[in-house]
Amino acid sequence: MTIQIKGRIWLEAQDRFFGIGRMELLEHIQRTGSINQAAKAMSMSYKRAWELVQSMNGQADAPLVITQTGGEKGGEPL
Repeated sequence: MTIQIKGRIWLEAQDRFFGIGRMELLEHIQRTGSINQAAKAMSMSYKRAWELVQSMNGQADAPLVITQTGGEKGGEPL
């Protein structure tokens, strides 16, 4: 029998700031370049992903995700 210790750690300021789910969201955003695609990869609504990004950006000293209008006819690639 193998025994494992598991747990979760997150950072809080006024609200929850950073944890495993938010880290996974940021990884998907980095990989795909899209909040929408990251949300889909996590089976999360775009609205929820956007709220998490806004929360992290608002609590961090500098934005963790720089946003621009995208979508069909919406934006230019960086």
